[in-house]
Amino acid sequence: MSSRPFSHGVIPLRTFNWRTVSVTRSLRDLFDLKGRKALVTGGGRGLGLQVAEALAEAGADVCITARKAAELEV
Repeated sequence: MSSRPFSHGVIPLRTFNWRTVSVTRSLRDLFDLKGRKALVTGGGRGLGLQVAEALAEAGADVCITARKAAELEV
């Protein structure tokens, strides 16, 4: 057992100073899905539709499925 409580490289949040972190990439860059494909089941309405829209906004090619074909029509 090590004498250092966090010897495995994890910094506890309560001692981490967020002001010292240099953010060089935007959130959109971190979640860039350009060139990726996504299949969303239940994407015709509700939460599935919102997830499909978010994935498409991030750049993914999205295919949605639903139990009822009427839910998939625009």
